[in-house]
Amino acid sequence: MNWKQIIYTAAITLFVTIASGIFVNWYTKNSIETNANREDLIYEIQNTSNFQTDSLKISLYAITLTNIGNEVSRDIKLQAIFNDNVTIIDANGKLERTKEVLRSLNKTKNTIEFRIPNLYAEDKFALNIVLDGIVQSPEVVVQSEKTIGKINIPKVTSNKKDNYDNDYVSILLTVILLIPILYILNKLFKKPKGYITNINNNAFLFLHNNQLEFSKELLEKEIKANGGSSHELANLALVKFMSNDNDTEYESLLSMAAFISNSKRGDFIINFNKLIISAKKKDYLAFRDLFLKCVVQEKKELKKYIDYSSLIVNLKKNDSKIQELLDELIKTFYSK
Repeated sequence: MNWKQIIYTAAITLFVTIASGIFVNWYTKNSIETNANREDLIYEIQNTSNFQTDSLKISLYAITLTNIGNEVSRDIKLQAIFNDNVTIIDANGKLERTKEVLRSLNKTKNTIEFRIPNLYAEDKFALNIVLDGIVQSPEVVVQSEKTIGKINIPKVTSNKKDNYDNDYVSILLTVILLIPILYILNKLFKKPKGYITNINNNAFLFLHNNQLEFSKELLEKEIKANGGSSHELANLALVKFMSNDNDTEYESLLSMAAFISNSKRGDFIINFNKLIISAKKKDYLAFRDLFLKCVVQEKKELKKYIDYSSLIVNLKKNDSKIQELLDELIKTFYSK
């Protein structure tokens, strides 16, 4: 066993020991609570945006689940069922208090299900869903170990004290202590960055070689066939813009990409594509601001993309101001 494995094993053991102790203490105290404690789950459904062209129809829905009771709700199932005529492209769920991202347990063409282990009093779970098609609100089923969720129930005023219970403080401290451990483990076991072969990456290569039509075809087929992430939507936005400067469809696509992006790389792709759009529009202030954002997010990748992209090469040839501004920024951030 090498030293990396030793550190990894020790960190996991420490976390499991602390978490187990807190769980046992928490379970023991809560198992003898009086019947006055109760859980009460409510949910709201909102259609946040629709986007429609001749070849593409996309709608966005947000479902917010809240525990307005004074008792923790356990093992919650949240299922959203849409019309058979649409396809779920992507979905992401996040616990509002801890910012923990949960993955779907089951997903079919028009149905998606999440399992939420625990939802404490006043906690919220936010689910964002992107669909291929324009549809009405889904049928939503919410059920925990003890109760069934209700829609649009007014929030009940609680007499619960504002101060945190010691158990919740302990859990929060455990999560905080886990952050540096995960950071260290990520640095130790992080693999060298590479580029996975997939349709989006191929479309990206064609896009930045100025083969816009083929890139557009690949991206739209991928979105319709298998669903698309923020990467596909952001790249399609750039294709739309570069194909026609007066086309406003790209703005909606960028908005959707930002809506479902839940990663640093996804945010970087969005800002990089905006960088090219600002250059094409001769918006030099926006170009500088977006360059700075990209440097903060993915400094090494930004330089690779700039050196590779024929779109940027053409923009520099046709606009001396962009050439000067880009040379200045690269000299500032990349000179030894």
